[in-house]
Amino acid sequence: SEFDDVTNYVTFLHRSGVDAVIVQDLGLISYLRKCLPNLEIHASTQLNISNIEAVKFFSQYCDVVVLARELGLDEIAKIKKETNAELEVFVHGALCVSESGLCLFSSFLGGKSANRGMCAQACRRFYTAEVPGGIDQGYYFSPCDFQSLYLSISSLDGLVILQFASLVFFIMASLISLIVIFFHL
Repeated sequence: SEFDDVTNYVTFLHRSGVDAVIVQDLGLISYLRKCLPNLEIHASTQLNISNIEAVKFFSQYCDVVVLARELGLDEIAKIKKETNAELEVFVHGALCVSESGLCLFSSFLGGKSANRGMCAQACRRFYTAEVPGGIDQGYYFSPCDFQSLYLSISSLDGLVILQFASLVFFIMASLISLIVIFFHL
C-alpha cells in the first residue's frame, strides 16, 4: 500500500541519518511520532497552519511548525509571542496562487499534482487567450516574484527560522504525503 511504502521509505531515511522530514499527512505524522520518536518532524506549510490554536495543536506532534505562506510579519510575530513552538516560514521568489501550495491547477493542466510534490508551475506559464476583439497574451496567473529576500529580517527579531526554497536538497513525493528531506551539511 502507499502508506506502507512511505513508512518504509521514511524508516530508511531515518536510519540513513536525515535531520528531518516535512510531512503533511496527519496519519503519517501520528505513525512517525509513535514508531520513530527520535525523528524530527516538521509540519508542512501545506497544512495551512495560520493561527495560534493550530500552532499549539501541531506543536504537540511536530518539532517544527512551518507556517502558512500567506501570513504577514505581524501575524508571525504574534503567533511566536503566544506559543513556544519552533516556527519556520518560507521566504522565496514566487508565492503560489493557491493557499499554501494546495494546488489543483497544475494537475488539471499538466497532470502533475503539486500536492504530491510535482508542481508544473502552471501559474507561471505564458498563456494565449481569446478576448473580445482578438487574442491577448500574458502571464495571467503569475503572482510575480515576491522579493521577500529584501524584507527587513531584523523586524522578526529572531522569532523564526527563514527557510529558503533553494535549501531543499531532495524531494520525495509519495501518494500519501509530500516529504522534504534536509541533510545537514
